[in-house]
Amino acid sequence: MGTRADDLRHEIADVRGDLGETLEAIGDKVAPDKVMERAKADLSEKVDDVKEKVSPKRLAQKGADSVRRGVRTVVGSDDDGDAGATRVPALSGATAGRGRQAAGTAAGRSRQAAG
Repeated sequence: MGTRADDLRHEIADVRGDLGETLEAIGDKVAPDKVMERAKADLSEKVDDVKEKVSPKRLAQKGADSVRRGVRTVVGSDDDGDAGATRVPALSGATAGRGRQAAGTAAGRSRQAAG
């Protein structure tokens, strides 16, 4: 019977140790200063994400990409993705006008977004 009692004492000591660790973890989770640290870190990360999404540099790049796409749509493109420079002189007046209009519209949107 002595070994059974010793086994129970050891088991109780192990459970108490585990319970102590659990309570310490709960205390860390709900401690006001720890909660505030986590909230600040989360908010800071979200602010950084928003700043990246609306940065003038990124918006200007989006405008420039839009201009490139518009020009490629009007002018056409080679297999390597570069606008076909040899085709530009052969454009009709109407096609060139559409290209200028698309480029102007995209440039205006880019300026609005950046400014």
